[in-house]
Amino acid sequence: MNKNVITTEFLKLKRTLLVYLCVGSPLIISCIIFLYFFVDDGTVMAQVVGSRWLFFAELLQTYWGIFFLPLFVTLQTALLAGIEHNGKMWKLLYVQPVKKLDILSAKILAALIVFGVSQALLLPMTLAGGMLLRRFNPALGFEPVTPVSQIILLDLSVYGLSLIIISLHAWVSLKWESFVTAVTFGIIATVSGVIVMNSRIASYYPWAMPGLIANHFFELDFPWANLGYSLGLSTIILLAGLLDLIKKEIY
Repeated sequence: MNKNVITTEFLKLKRTLLVYLCVGSPLIISCIIFLYFFVDDGTVMAQVVGSRWLFFAELLQTYWGIFFLPLFVTLQTALLAGIEHNGKMWKLLYVQPVKKLDILSAKILAALIVFGVSQALLLPMTLAGGMLLRRFNPALGFEPVTPVSQIILLDLSVYGLSLIIISLHAWVSLKWESFVTAVTFGIIATVSGVIVMNSRIASYYPWAMPGLIANHFFELDFPWANLGYSLGLSTIILLAGLLDLIKKEIY
């Protein structure tokens, strides 16, 4: 892949709302979960069997995975594609001495990296939130030793479980020019994930899987099957999407 194309892609992002969403989305959900526990008198934590730290991390990643993650990915991919859609810039890009595959791959790679940054930011926010709660609300009973390695594993796993969502939304956003189409698809998909959350298919339904697995991450076996399924299906979707976008003159 052409490195200059990737660099150009990130330079474009500096002038978009995506930079603020990248930081703002994980910050908002972290603040919500922090405030939920901050006002608690210890009643919620009293029902927890096991580490308070891990319960706090699980709850944060669960609500991130169910609501914020799919909506953020929806807006993220729509904004990434919209840079070219809105300015009718695709034809200008395609006359450059750069392969169409490199241009489209750079867009998808940018989506994966931007979401990865947001997912990574949840780690320090989780640790900071837990430390503040331990300091200012000792009734919650946060342990003095922070299980950093386990929280990192949870964070990385949620990212891996989200690859299908990123792949599908990137394909949809790049294929159709309408921002409304991409966002509508994302909202419907997010709502469908909430609806099937308690069904048999939830553990393998792309928009339910990250939040569902995160909710019981430390109580169950490591989700190797789910991660393998996510990696395999997302790879197929990405390849199919690239072939579709390369062959069709859709812009």
